[in-house]
Amino acid sequence: VVEVFISPTADLRRYYEIEVNPAGVICDLDITNHYTHQSGSSGISGDIDWNAENLRVAVSVNGKMNDPQVRDISWTVEMAIPFADFDRLTPTPGEVWRCNLLRIDRKSDIGNEYSCWSPTFTDPVAFHHPQYFGFLQFEESTSASR
Repeated sequence: VVEVFISPTADLRRYYEIEVNPAGVICDLDITNHYTHQSGSSGISGDIDWNAENLRVAVSVNGKMNDPQVRDISWTVEMAIPFADFDRLTPTPGEVWRCNLLRIDRKSDIGNEYSCWSPTFTDPVAFHHPQYFGFLQFEESTSASR
């Protein structure tokens, strides 16, 4: 599965989570994270009623899923998430959001593999530590095709 955590307000207690697996199955949640440095709490709750209604996903698999006779080589996912799905207008230049990009590869024969754009420095691996999310700073478009 690949996951995207996005906090358009940079409020680390609330962010969105979008997951996609190689079959193109989507899970989208509005997350409330109860973690604080003082309490150490890591409890989260997810609002399953929130939907990224205009989300577009394309998945390509190099192999044959769920067929042990065919070795899967790789898979690719592409997502287009309109700003409106986060109840936001187009960000202004200089605006900063927090986010993380994650990958979990569950392999029963050799153990799971985990990776993320912005490391969470947790053992065991846990991704819902928003204080480690990276920073996305929006800039004015320089493309000629605006």
